[in-house]
Amino acid sequence: MNTTTREQEKLLVDRIKSGDRPAFENLVEAYRSKVLGTLYNLLGGYQQAEEAFWDVWTEVWKSIDRFKGDSKLSTWIYSITTHVAYHERRRRKGIGIPLEEVENTVRSAASPETEVLHQEEARLLEKGIAKLPESLRTPLVLHAIAELDYEDISEILELPVGALKTRVWRAKIELKKVLEPWMKFEKI
Repeated sequence: MNTTTREQEKLLVDRIKSGDRPAFENLVEAYRSKVLGTLYNLLGGYQQAEEAFWDVWTEVWKSIDRFKGDSKLSTWIYSITTHVAYHERRRRKGIGIPLEEVENTVRSAASPETEVLHQEEARLLEKGIAKLPESLRTPLVLHAIAELDYEDISEILELPVGALKTRVWRAKIELKKVLEPWMKFEKI
């Protein structure tokens, strides 16, 4: 991250620390889709992600004074996001998390059949991600969905970069196993 971005980040954090609500609202909007997407994939559904979304931002607001700027602001926010998701999953343990339809599937105007295939692919991917153990799911979601680099994920999850790369690789192998029958069917 360049110095200008770090300086802008520090100014934004200082404004939020001083109680500037519009600055905080700008921060929420800037990270809305990434945080929601991360929660969606970690928790397994849109409703769960929506509920946890505000828990993330409540925690960010309450603990902004503890942000020292040693890491990037985005890394700190994703750390809170993963912790909220982890605690939510632990709270729900035993209840089961319903697998919802993907509401924001990319739509193709080609045909209804194509749209159904896109929805099915999204559902299969979602099911595959949901089946992964948390130790594989979280690094995969942070890398592939939230698009964080390994160094940031390493800081968030407090794991060495090499271990993260291995977990993402293993997660992809597990996803491939889940998606293989679909890929064979598609070739027919």
